[in-house]
Amino acid sequence: MVVNKSTIVRWRELKSVTRELNQWLNELSGFSKCLELRDKVVNTSQRFLETRLQYKTLKQIHSRNVIQRTSIQSQLSTLLQRKTSWNSDDMNTFTELCRKEHEFGSIEAQSERDLQRIEQELDHSMDLALAAMRERYQEEQNWSQHVSMLSAYTSIGLLSLNVILFSVSVGIIEPRKRKLLHQQITNSFDNKIEDSHTIINEKMKQESHQIIKHVEELLRKEREFQLKMNNQNQIREISDSTASVLVIDDQKKSKLDSELKENVKLISIATSVGAFLGISLYYVINRSI
Repeated sequence: MVVNKSTIVRWRELKSVTRELNQWLNELSGFSKCLELRDKVVNTSQRFLETRLQYKTLKQIHSRNVIQRTSIQSQLSTLLQRKTSWNSDDMNTFTELCRKEHEFGSIEAQSERDLQRIEQELDHSMDLALAAMRERYQEEQNWSQHVSMLSAYTSIGLLSLNVILFSVSVGIIEPRKRKLLHQQITNSFDNKIEDSHTIINEKMKQESHQIIKHVEELLRKEREFQLKMNNQNQIREISDSTASVLVIDDQKKSKLDSELKENVKLISIATSVGAFLGISLYYVINRSI
């Protein structure tokens, strides 16, 4: 699997940014001091363990030196008990044992001093470790209280923010939204009413034109009928004046009279319809205006 160098560089940059962000958050919350105290506790504990190991080693050496010196002293005591029967070898042995006893005495004293010194260092390192642990515990307690207080303040702040947002939403935003919605609905309704009025006016204009045409047609028919009636009256006058010459059949005359009556009825009906349509058209036009 081949990894691009740019990917590695970006990954390293991301890790560095994450590390810096983590450090910033630790410094902001005070946890960085807890980390320092943790390292201090680890170092002091390690130093205490090393000092205790040195103390055990020196104690073993001191115990061995004490045992060796005690052995030499017991040999000297045994040799001194038979001092009266010494020979030259016993004198040499006594001298050698005295020399060794003196050497081991010096070594024992030195090991005892080293043991006392390491005991002091052990006590001091233990005190340092306990002090570091106590300081770390106190700092972690303070940090925990600080975080708890910060969490409480954050919760209170978020709750207050929610209350403020809710109040603003209920008191300001929602009325404005309702007002805008009302305006939009009103404008839409007004526009629809205007559109419907426009459509109605157009339809009324078309219908009025049709009514006018129909009335004109009726008036034209009425004029034609009047002309026809005038012609019939003229014919009747001519027929009356020439009654002595032309003899009109009674059946035809009755038929003509019936047609005349029907035409009169049609004229009256047409006149009534024309008047009604004219009045209706006048009322509709005035209402639309």
